[in-house]
Amino acid sequence: GNKHPDTLFSINSMAILLEAQGKLEEAEPLYKEALFGRRELFGNQHPDTLQSILNFAVFRLDQRKTEEAQRLCKEGKDGCFACLGHDHPYSKFALNLE
Repeated sequence: GNKHPDTLFSINSMAILLEAQGKLEEAEPLYKEALFGRRELFGNQHPDTLQSILNFAVFRLDQRKTEEAQRLCKEGKDGCFACLGHDHPYSKFALNLE
């Protein structure tokens, strides 16, 4: 179903692909579905959820939706540091978003 980890991974990947193709209106609901699904399934401090937070933050940065992007960047960075440590690739990626 749509809440299975593999399905959520695929939804997230499809969002990234659609964004890369310039299909932003199609990508946005998929980013949200992956993020909300992962929050519900794993909670906020899981690597998969943190990945979705950071992906959606980048999407919002690309759209120039700065306020939401900054909030997502902070949430992603704080979560990565707390859950994964400062040396994890997600944490380093999050630092580069600021």
